[in-house]
Amino acid sequence: LPAAWDDLPAGSGVPVIHRHFSDAEGAWIRAYMCNRSPAQSVSIPAGDTVTTAWQTRLSCGNADRAFENTYWRDRHGTMMQSRQWLGDQLGYANLGYPSRGDAGQPHTPGDDP
Repeated sequence: LPAAWDDLPAGSGVPVIHRHFSDAEGAWIRAYMCNRSPAQSVSIPAGDTVTTAWQTRLSCGNADRAFENTYWRDRHGTMMQSRQWLGDQLGYANLGYPSRGDAGQPHTPGDDP
């Protein structure tokens, strides 16, 4: 959970389990080893203003694939936004969390449709 990330040593591998589904294969489970980056302070849009957030990246991989999820939390550790890998066919989703109201999402190059 994001609240526990700050207690983990940066760069240490953490096992993560993902459940996937496809029409062709049905449900299947894959394990990944993930490394957490140190949280860094960044500025992100929040409606008509810019706010400070703590950005954390989780770089994950196994023998078949690699991906990186990015999370933005406020100073209290509450999730503000995220960019999460959904799978090979869907790619990444940029998510804004309801507690942020009408917050804008960070633009990540390569996310354009």
